Amino acid sequence: MMKMTAVRTAAVIVAGLALATPVRSEDKMGRETFTAFAVDLGNSGRSSSTSQVKITIDRWSTDEERRRLVTSFQESGDDALLKDLQKLKPLGRISTPDSIGYDLRYAHQMPLASGGRRIIIATDRPMTYFERANRPRSVDYPYTFIEMRIGADGKGQGKMTVATKINMLGEDTIELENYDLTPVQLSAIRASMKK
Repeated sequence: MMKMTAVRTAAVIVAGLALATPVRSEDKMGRETFTAFAVDLGNSGRSSSTSQVKITIDRWSTDEERRRLVTSFQESGDDALLKDLQKLKPLGRISTPDSIGYDLRYAHQMPLASGGRRIIIATDRPMTYFERANRPRSVDYPYTFIEMRIGADGKGQGKMTVATKINMLGEDTIELENYDLTPVQLSAIRASMKK
């Protein structure tokens, strides 16, 4: 479900957080963990860097949580969406071996025709004291967004942007700025579930 436009600095997508009617796969019970190699392709001309990343989902977002976020965004824009996202109880974490990581606040999964699933994860990104106090341009990019496609065998690929901005382009289309320019590729994703 991808709509493309001539926007050079943004990827335009209909995401699990977006406005299309959700198609829910059967919710899985228990904690689910995804491990992957994260390859940072947006390293300002330097060679790409690679690290391992671990994404843990303790529960999936409810339809009510999703509706609340969509309504906030439609009626009041990005600032209201960010505030409501920050109010959601954390449902998982993302971390690397050398960090304690940070909380995830939204996770949604949809079945794919191939038998696998598409997973959308969104959260507010942690900001340093310097960012909050001095308000450089980076504070305008408060979201972390992850998209993964997992096959029926529990293996997959994905893409992540650590700092992005969400804009409304139409009734059912959102724009993630820099999603196509500063991606982190998630390769060799493996899913495992604990009951």
